[in-house]
Amino acid sequence: MKRIVSLSGVDVEYTLIQAPRRDVLIQALPGGVIRVYAPKTARLRDVDRLVTDNSQMILEARERLKPKPLRDGGEIRIEGAPRTVRLK
Repeated sequence: MKRIVSLSGVDVEYTLIQAPRRDVLIQALPGGVIRVYAPKTARLRDVDRLVTDNSQMILEARERLKPKPLRDGGEIRIEGAPRTVRLK
């Protein structure tokens, strides 16, 4: 289920996945995607409040995982090894 909360003045969309679990997991994925796994019994307002309370960590993770533009001489990792980009 898609949810939207305001974090430090920025509207952030996250996907809520309710599953048979006991704890809550907040995942920040590449591309700025946020997923929250919560127990089926968790109230939506409690999950929203938890996301809001962790807003600083979520915003920092989203920024860190944003795709970076390729530039000539820039570095990317392929299978963990650094490689230099050469654009023609």
